[in-house]
Amino acid sequence: MKFFDPRLFRFSRSSRGFISLSILTALTLTYLTILQAVTIADLVVRGFQKREGIDSLRASILMLILVFAAKAILALFSDLTNRRISARIRTELRSLLFTQSITKGEEINAKYGAGKLSLIATRGITQLEPYFNKFIPQLFIAFFVPLSVGATIALHDFLSGVIILFTIPLIPLFGILIGNYTQSAMLKKWQTMGLLSNFMVDLFNGLLTLKVFNRSRKQEEQIKTVGNRYRIETMKVLRVSFLSSLVLEVIATLSVALLAVSIGLRLVNGSISLYVGLIVLLLAPEVYWPIRQVSALFHASAEGVTAARDILDILDIDKDLKSGSITPPPSIRAISWTDFEINYSQRISQRIPAYEIRSGELTVIAGSSGSGKTTLINTLLSLLTPTNGVITIHHENGKLNLQEISHKEWLRSIAWVSQDPHFPPGLISQSLSDIATENCEEIIIEALNATGLSHSILEKSLTDNNSGISLGQLRRLAIVRALVSQRSIIVMDEPTASLDSESELLIATHLSNFARKGNIVVLVSHSPELISLADHVIELNKVTSQ
Repeated sequence: MKFFDPRLFRFSRSSRGFISLSILTALTLTYLTILQAVTIADLVVRGFQKREGIDSLRASILMLILVFAAKAILALFSDLTNRRISARIRTELRSLLFTQSITKGEEINAKYGAGKLSLIATRGITQLEPYFNKFIPQLFIAFFVPLSVGATIALHDFLSGVIILFTIPLIPLFGILIGNYTQSAMLKKWQTMGLLSNFMVDLFNGLLTLKVFNRSRKQEEQIKTVGNRYRIETMKVLRVSFLSSLVLEVIATLSVALLAVSIGLRLVNGSISLYVGLIVLLLAPEVYWPIRQVSALFHASAEGVTAARDILDILDIDKDLKSGSITPPPSIRAISWTDFEINYSQRISQRIPAYEIRSGELTVIAGSSGSGKTTLINTLLSLLTPTNGVITIHHENGKLNLQEISHKEWLRSIAWVSQDPHFPPGLISQSLSDIATENCEEIIIEALNATGLSHSILEKSLTDNNSGISLGQLRRLAIVRALVSQRSIIVMDEPTASLDSESELLIATHLSNFARKGNIVVLVSHSPELISLADHVIELNKVTSQ
């Protein structure tokens, strides 16, 4: 069972302060706990055994009040600070998760699915709150407090120290054994939840298809099956949680009872003083309680523990992109590549023959389904790295291997238009203005004219799912956005799909003119209009290897 993942240190700067605060809190609490027990024992002995007056006890009473107040303030301060730092950690992880999804989207989506990814980014991140707020701080308390308090007891009474030495390992032992089972059960629950989320995403995306082909009944049965599985896994987690709490409570109670009996018998025969006996009895629960709490909080935050592992696994995906640190040169004259191969997980390899695309030319990539068009585009975007072969960037001062260039900066130099374009919610005019670098209005108007869109579309507002605009308009807007970005490289995947021939010719002509200005324009298309205007056509054949 993995209580804490050290990768948090690498992925979240805030976690370092959080851990430091947790350790400091645990050490302070340890000191206050011991001081509290010693003060209470001293008061009882002096007040009841030695029958000292209230005046002589005033200092000790004041000390006890200060200790209680300090513990209350510490608890409040620790809780507020933990919440603040926890929120910061979650924000950092969410941002890193988003960035990683952008750079490694294909690999991540293939591994987890859209539904599971959505679950991780929303509920998974949210479930980290009890993990950070309560579980991690308690983990450090459970280490420092029992160790220090147990040592204090042993120094005052050797026999009690021996009893603690033999009984205290039982709690973490059972906690780990039951925790392993809990983590396994929670993992199955989390995986089933992710599967259910993927099913629901597929359902909503394909409602019409399901109705047309009369598959809704079968889909409903699949969702019901997964839903029942999720219910069974949830009940299993709850049963284990209840059982573990009961077992750990019994062990802790019996251990404290054994210590109490030992102290009682020796108080009767006079082999131990009241002062020492009180210190042992007051401190004994403090030895077992933090460890019990860790186990209880582990179950409460088990979903967060599981989610954290998935989040950190995504962030820790091996960056086979081998991104360099060089900024892309401002004037790129050509992109060439030797024969290269892409190995897909659990799939056949895809081979791409050598070609060269040049600035000032409109290049169209064509080929049958499975011929490697998407593979080539993703490689040019640096989303995939060939297992062999070299991608070379030619510029006015020489040439660079694509792997030498910063992946992040390379993407910033490319305008990408997908078949299913996405826009953030809000005014279209604002969305385009945020992209434009200079001469904002002039460039936007020119791009709108080039795509045949009315200027009035700028006043429209897009919703979360872009439902405020047709698919054809959305695709044209994606082309407008690419042109407005003024980037020297434009890569488009079927940009004129579903557009009428007049609009297609208009856009194709403008893209050709844009390329003539010294830009690199690469299109994946089967359109005769685009192919006829292309300066260079890369015809890919379906070439694969086992």
